[in-house]
Amino acid sequence: MSTYVCPKSGNEEHIFGQGGVRAEAARMGVPFPGELPLSLAVRVAGDSGTPIAAGSGPAADAYARLATDIMDRGIVWAPASHIKRRKPDPTGRVPAPVC
Repeated sequence: MSTYVCPKSGNEEHIFGQGGVRAEAARMGVPFPGELPLSLAVRVAGDSGTPIAAGSGPAADAYARLATDIMDRGIVWAPASHIKRRKPDPTGRVPAPVC
């Protein structure tokens, strides 16, 4: 996740913390996928059938940067049916998929 920007004050809040995904990607030796803003406009646009990325503004720009970065890196996502899953962890934690 990324930053929530209050539409009234412009104040930025990292409500899910900051840097965790970037650190985990580095630990795993995989590319950092990027950051996307937390915005009510993203949900509203998606619910209306027109993704925010189809519009303009800071949120659309963030999605465009992420898509461009993924394409530039040649990252290909496998369908869920092609992902091998680990056996459940006895502690109840959900294991990460293994490709």
